[in-house]
Amino acid sequence: RELESQAQGLNEAEKLTLAKRMGFKLILSHPLSALKALSRGALGVLIDPGGSYYLVAFKAYKPGSGILNRLYELGFLRFIALLWRDYRYVFLVNFSFGLYFLFLYIASLWGLWRNRFNPDIWLLFLISLYFVLISAGPETYSRFRVPFEILIIVLSSLGLERRDQPSIDSL
Repeated sequence: RELESQAQGLNEAEKLTLAKRMGFKLILSHPLSALKALSRGALGVLIDPGGSYYLVAFKAYKPGSGILNRLYELGFLRFIALLWRDYRYVFLVNFSFGLYFLFLYIASLWGLWRNRFNPDIWLLFLISLYFVLISAGPETYSRFRVPFEILIIVLSSLGLERRDQPSIDSL
């Protein structure tokens, strides 16, 4: 509202410049709140399995049903019980995707650790971290993970590779 009142009569470029200046001022005046919002957003990008998008594509779930709002009303454990009871497909698909991403993250951290002295691997990690940070905000979705998901998969493959097998050259 404050932006709208101050931006009357400005063109789009001037409005964006004003919005940017106001945003930085707000972040700098409330750094802990900004850090908290960034952390929640980063967790949202990384943890949300995104299974509901697949259910919508297969017409097994109606978008905009508002069940996510129930999470804030009920708390996590009661929300999970509600999903199991009333939205079993949503629960099962998100649970299986959640297990997949948990496996992927553990394998990628293992791949980073195994190759910790390789600067190319650190570049993959830093690019992934960059995408997490720019995707994080007050409203995040699992689809924001798409640009860096392939990098996570590459890191996980490095964690899962077997190094004790003889190479073709030694045979």
